[in-house]
Amino acid sequence: FPAEEQNQVRIMLGSCLAGVVAQLLCKKIPKGRCAVHEILLTHEALPNTIRSGQIANIKSIIESGGADGMITMDNSLMNRVKDGTIEPWKSQLRRLAKLPNVHCKVSGMLTEADHKAWQAEQFRPYLDTVFEAFGPTRLMYGSDWPVCLFAGSYEQAFRLVDDYARGLTDAERAGLFGGNGARFYGIG
Repeated sequence: FPAEEQNQVRIMLGSCLAGVVAQLLCKKIPKGRCAVHEILLTHEALPNTIRSGQIANIKSIIESGGADGMITMDNSLMNRVKDGTIEPWKSQLRRLAKLPNVHCKVSGMLTEADHKAWQAEQFRPYLDTVFEAFGPTRLMYGSDWPVCLFAGSYEQAFRLVDDYARGLTDAERAGLFGGNGARFYGIG
């Protein structure tokens, strides 16, 4: 919409929006398709959020409305990854890895697993894929601290990647745990 009409459109949308459902069809394991959704329903904060143009805040409305049937696309996708129904990230990650200017941060694994029952071996297929796609020179470690503390300690988050990387050369390990990130961000 033209800039001079955007405020009026937000006012109209804020007063009448009853809900939004977005759907993504993902490849299912071993074959077929599986739908994942993002669902936004009517919420007391929604009209003012839209009218004031604070669209980025809609995600927090969805996240806080889980008991009312709302779900973010991220959570819906992760639920299907956790239960083994889909793995859409693998093909997308491999496509990204073909771009020579793209690097990957290995981070956030603990918080995407079952916080109370994760096992280190569950992460091996994901690490295999990331290392195979990007190679050790385009990967950088990130602990996801302090968020990782919801599912484990900093040491556990580090050890997952450190143990996996034991087969790398000293130079590759130094890159993974600092050098690659410094080079990518131009700070070293």
